Amino acid sequence: KRLDILCSLKIPNVFSPNGDGVNDVFLIQGECITDYAIEIFDRWGLLVYKGSSGSTAWDGRTPSGELCPEGTYYYVLKSRVGEKEQELTGFITLVR
Repeated sequence: KRLDILCSLKIPNVFSPNGDGVNDVFLIQGECITDYAIEIFDRWGLLVYKGSSGSTAWDGRTPSGELCPEGTYYYVLKSRVGEKEQELTGFITLVR
């Protein structure tokens, strides 16, 4: 599906949570989306992160604090722009 909005939305497709201060978190940035939730799954479909509008930076750890391995992860972003609800899906590559 496609996210139909009239503003810029930046969703990175790779990040490297290695503590070097560069690209250490997966963070969605947008100007007009104020209400959204994201879920990130590993390749087996297990939920590894769940965030909302106020907490969408994923540091590459599971909810229990374990480091996720390098690899490709799948996300589902559900948003509300005005009265319209939308869903966007995609992939993220985690590199350590």
